Amino acid sequence: VAKSITLVEGYKTEYNVGEELDVNGLTVNYSNEYGEVTQVAVTADMVSGFDTSKEGECTVTVTYEGISCTFTVTVVKGEETSSTTSTTSPSALNVT
Repeated sequence: VAKSITLVEGYKTEYNVGEELDVNGLTVNYSNEYGEVTQVAVTADMVSGFDTSKEGECTVTVTYEGISCTFTVTVVKGEETSSTTSTTSPSALNVT
């Protein structure tokens, strides 16, 4: 069985321009070579590609144990976000 990670729903998907990454609620399910699944809390050092310097969509990569998956966040201009969280099924995420 190949190792893999998948994001667990409940992470923040909308940020204001200039806002810092919020890893609260950002977790992955890590499946090892034996098929055992462990839920791992994502830390900021596991994340790359996060950029809120301009409006638009931003592809964020999470890497754990050398395996990566990506998700998209939307960056909006303004003071308030709608506290949007993910509802994407893990099968819809890109895993590399």
